[in-house]
Amino acid sequence: MNQRLVVALLAAGGAAGADLVLESVTVKATFECVGVRAVYRGDENSNSGVAIRYREKGAQGWRAGHPLIRIKGNRFVTSLFWLAEDTTYEIELEAADPEGAVIAFPQPLEVTTRSSRFPASGRDLWVDAVSPPGGDGTPGAPFDSIQRASAAAQPGDTVRIRPGVYREQLRPARSGAPDNWIRYLGDGPGVVLDGGETLSTDSGWSDAGQGVYSRAYARSPRYMALDGVRLYRHSSLENLRSRGDGIEGGFFIQSGVLYVKPPDGAPLAGRTLRAALLAYGVYLEGLSYIEVRGLDVGYYDEMGVRLRNSHHCAVRDSIIHDSRQMIRVDQERSTDNLIEGNRIFGSGVLEWPWDICHHDHDCSSNGVSVSAAGEGNVVRGNYMTGLFNGIYLGGWVTDYPETWAAENDVYDNLIEYVKDDAIEPECQAINLRIFRNHMRNLFVGISLAPIETGPTWVLYNVAHTFRPHDMGKGQWVKISLTPNGELPLGEVRIYHNSSHTSVEEHNGWGSPGFGNIHFLNNVVAATRYIFEQSGTLLMPPGNLLDYNNLYTSDAGRFVKWNSLRLDAAGFRALGFQRHGLNEPPRYRDPAAGDLSLLPDDPGIDKALYLPGINDGFCGAAPDLGAVEYCAEETVGAQAGESSDHATRSSRRKARSGAR
Repeated sequence: MNQRLVVALLAAGGAAGADLVLESVTVKATFECVGVRAVYRGDENSNSGVAIRYREKGAQGWRAGHPLIRIKGNRFVTSLFWLAEDTTYEIELEAADPEGAVIAFPQPLEVTTRSSRFPASGRDLWVDAVSPPGGDGTPGAPFDSIQRASAAAQPGDTVRIRPGVYREQLRPARSGAPDNWIRYLGDGPGVVLDGGETLSTDSGWSDAGQGVYSRAYARSPRYMALDGVRLYRHSSLENLRSRGDGIEGGFFIQSGVLYVKPPDGAPLAGRTLRAALLAYGVYLEGLSYIEVRGLDVGYYDEMGVRLRNSHHCAVRDSIIHDSRQMIRVDQERSTDNLIEGNRIFGSGVLEWPWDICHHDHDCSSNGVSVSAAGEGNVVRGNYMTGLFNGIYLGGWVTDYPETWAAENDVYDNLIEYVKDDAIEPECQAINLRIFRNHMRNLFVGISLAPIETGPTWVLYNVAHTFRPHDMGKGQWVKISLTPNGELPLGEVRIYHNSSHTSVEEHNGWGSPGFGNIHFLNNVVAATRYIFEQSGTLLMPPGNLLDYNNLYTSDAGRFVKWNSLRLDAAGFRALGFQRHGLNEPPRYRDPAAGDLSLLPDDPGIDKALYLPGINDGFCGAAPDLGAVEYCAEETVGAQAGESSDHATRSSRRKARSGAR
């Protein structure tokens, strides 16, 4: 069960004479992580620190976690990683201050991680698309639509949907309960929610010239596809005719007439033209304790799946595709949701100009968008391809609410062939955790755009094969300015990531500038600058870069920092990379994206020990990068590795070093 524990301040008399007083603490559990946020008073000279230890309840030994990080609002914050689901943990904080420190709440704290087993002890209600009307949901007389089953489903019931095509929207009628979810399960492959229609291309069309075909059409969809590839929706007939927006072909609708121009210039006749009719495939609004699993959802005009102001809901092991947006979790009451094990894909957008879709969200399709949503949402084990962005979190505003993306987890996702960013958070991002993701064939891996408070954790991710792009050459991580044009000063911890590119004249990563970034134990291989500062604002103090292997094949360029071009020695003279390497990493097969280490890699046993992060290392010390080398067996992310739920447990143990 998910728990949120808030311990109130005890009597103030117990804190007499102390300079630092930890007044209260909030503990928030997800499935494999726990966030800890402590509020303090005193410590005007900011010379205190807070350590943390934890253990499974009843265990003898304690484990050290990552020390708490000071953030604005008189708070210390950290996260615990690599935990087991549905397990109770004990947590203790230890405050240290030369002038004295007191913890004014009882310890140990207790918190139980969430379980992904969702109980449902009620009836089975059956649905079959070819069943006659009037069924009662029994196996012999199933409902003929999912929505009719939804109207009958009560907390604890499981709606079992037989394979078939369902031309409808699933909008559940009611919520489940914490101990009795309502579940909508595909009963085998081929349970298709189809929100579109197929238009005949063999009759009813007129030649409108310049490769454009027209016909009367009473609807106004914003999503159409030709032969399974999304068509761009032009803003005018002239744009459609003349390759407006730099995009060949597409569609336009005006005054009851549909105009279509095949992008390849071939005739329209005999081809498959599909138009979205319905807005949503699955729409949960103001609901809770609902699981949707094993569906194929496509051709919807707004979104394949939307969770709006809904909490404790799950979308799992489904195929979400060919819609304007794929999965969206939005509004601040959307908390504690799970998006897991889905195959999410789009088309078309990879061939369109970046700046068109970046500023026109009609075509900037996201795989999963956690937009202005609250705490505890988890996106894990999904596969995404053919999209503008993979996973988006937050929202682009000048004053981010702290609730957006706080205590959210993004991990074990495989993301490839995206036009812009594989993972893009832009928010306060307090205890946002991004770990064990594999990203390839893309523009930017992780775009911190920006992080304004943090801490945001970027751990054990692999990124490689950055595609040539109409906006330049990509990079594995990007850090952007705030919407006000200021340097982002949020706390970010970037540990144990691996990045590789062999594209000529290609940077490892870049940013206009930042503060409070701790960049430790990473491996970055580039062909130009390892890091290039693209702006003129001076880097503030608070950045820590050390114990990394930073290698570029360009002998004349290494780092550009505060507008200075520095070689490795010059970078060390600034206080960075004093324990780092600048040697070619020895990856097993970088061309194929296998960034596991060979036995002679220079980074083996060279990483800094980080409690709570890399405890279970092999050898004398942790290894640099995302993949720990262990004798004859290398553990970690492998090229092409599936990110499904079945592999997650072994990957968690391997990459976290959990004993």
